[in-house]
Amino acid sequence: MTQSVPSQETQTEPAPTIQNDPIDNKQAILAVYNFIKQESPLDQMQLEYLYDAKGNLYARVGQKKDNGKTYSYTLNDNGMKSGQREIVLERQSGSEDVQLVDFYLFDGNKVTDEHKTSW
Repeated sequence: MTQSVPSQETQTEPAPTIQNDPIDNKQAILAVYNFIKQESPLDQMQLEYLYDAKGNLYARVGQKKDNGKTYSYTLNDNGMKSGQREIVLERQSGSEDVQLVDFYLFDGNKVTDEHKTSW
């Protein structure tokens, strides 16, 4: 399944652009967010860019209740893979371990669902 990149959404803060990367990680995260938003898998979807303690960009994208637990979902940059940027959708409930939900590739124009849930 593939989709063209839709228009930009509101962003909470600017992300640094790495000169050596041919595909911007913020653009890739936005494209994947819009791709999964069409399927509406989450109860509440919104895009919020954040940085981890090491300064790596990620995005909080929504929540979903499942079997009495509320899971928070994030999109994380997994770097370049075969000339495309790989973005990982993860979920976590409270202090539980992070679970991998899906992997996506972005080539600068379209998103491709890799349909995998493990490294």
